[in-house]
Amino acid sequence: MMRGASPVSASADRIEALYTEFCGAPEERYSRRVGERPMVLAAVGADSLQVATATAWLMERDVVRGIISPAEFSPSDIARLKSAYPPRRLLTLSEALKQRELLAKARVIITDIPAPSPFRWADIAMIGNSAHAAEDMLAAAAFGLPMLGDFRAMRHADSSDADHAANLLTLSAAIQVDSPQAFARHATWLLYDARRRHMFGAWAREYAEELHRHRSQPASK
Repeated sequence: MMRGASPVSASADRIEALYTEFCGAPEERYSRRVGERPMVLAAVGADSLQVATATAWLMERDVVRGIISPAEFSPSDIARLKSAYPPRRLLTLSEALKQRELLAKARVIITDIPAPSPFRWADIAMIGNSAHAAEDMLAAAAFGLPMLGDFRAMRHADSSDADHAANLLTLSAAIQVDSPQAFARHATWLLYDARRRHMFGAWAREYAEELHRHRSQPASK
């Protein structure tokens, strides 16, 4: 949760309804086409540079919206980010909950209160360099999302977490990006190449399902 986060609280159901209004129904993800309805980027665990990078990319494109869940971000950070863009294009989640009519013009929502993961509504995932990066990767994989992130720089709790990152990179379910330019290039590629986007997401889901099956097996005596 962000430093100095808003004390506003909301039920998960209310936030999920807002996500659906902003992004479209989760079950519509695979029928979305660029230009017909907004595509969705979900960035989770993002640091300040990743928040700025994702926001800049989103603001440059009418055909995509974003929900960004920072690992650590202060109200003053948000104020600086907002000052760089037209009014009401970037909202905090607490602002959007108070004034739902603002969603019509918004491009980006930044979560400043506890909220459900936005992966269920997304087409593309950005995985931040937080302490929960491996958990976020597996959550995105379970929803069949292609992933972008600086996976080689992530801090992993143990070697198995590092293995998940390496395996997803090897499977092409995750794409290594270590600069704003690399993020913009690969995010745009995934945005407009539906076949590759769905293929990478399918590989991610297969990995998550195989891992779940493995973990569900009783330990051998």
